Amino acid sequence: MDETQALEEVVAQQAISELGCRYARGVDRGDPEIIRSAFHDDAAIVSGAFNGPAVEFATAIGELLDETSIRVAHTVTNHWIDIDGDNAVGESYVVAFQGTKGDSPQDVMTGGRYIDRYERRNGEWKISHRTFVMDWTTSADSKDLMGLGMFEDMVKGERGKGDPVYAFWQAAG
Repeated sequence: MDETQALEEVVAQQAISELGCRYARGVDRGDPEIIRSAFHDDAAIVSGAFNGPAVEFATAIGELLDETSIRVAHTVTNHWIDIDGDNAVGESYVVAFQGTKGDSPQDVMTGGRYIDRYERRNGEWKISHRTFVMDWTTSADSKDLMGLGMFEDMVKGERGKGDPVYAFWQAAG
């Protein structure tokens, strides 16, 4: 592999890695447009709980989490990618937090992996197929401290367009 090929591979790996961050941000903010932007229009998602088109998942996951969750946060970590021309496969680890709504709110932590196929179409990398594998999950009674003590006056995130990041992006132009 010469320097040009090596540079092209690094650029492709970065573009693919950013898809994981984009997806997580879209789920956490409850923004189906951001979620959809990580996938090709004909992409599929398989998780057991949802098996079908990514475009439908983008809306369904937002509705489900809005109904069941106070807050959600995904952290995408170790990401292995193998690129072959305009195709690639990858495995990335994810840890997700969910603060649930209801009479007995729970703090749920889930660890798993995204096993993805990627394709570069018209010069743009996107996910063409995703399988989510759940490796572990745990929960505990919620002890939400967001409104107490030093946390009371902090700027707080939220699902949807009311999150401070949207105003920041708009102001940044």
